[in-house]
Amino acid sequence: MSEAGTGATNRLLGYPADARLLIINADDFGMCHAINAAIFQTLTAGVVRSTSLMAPCPWARHAMP
Repeated sequence: MSEAGTGATNRLLGYPADARLLIINADDFGMCHAINAAIFQTLTAGVVRSTSLMAPCPWARHAMP
C-alpha cells in the first residue's frame, strides 16, 4: 500500500487515518477589498483552510496583517 493509502497525511493533520478530508483553498487573496473581506470571514469561520495571495495586486498589503 502506498504512503497516501496508509492515512499518514490525515494523522499529520490531526485526523483519524480513515477520515475523508475536504480542504478548501481561497484564490485571489489581495485582488480587491471585497475578496479580502470574504476570505477573512471564511478563514475566521473555519470554512477555508488555506489561501493563495496575489502579491502584485492592489489589495495585497491589506491581506497581510
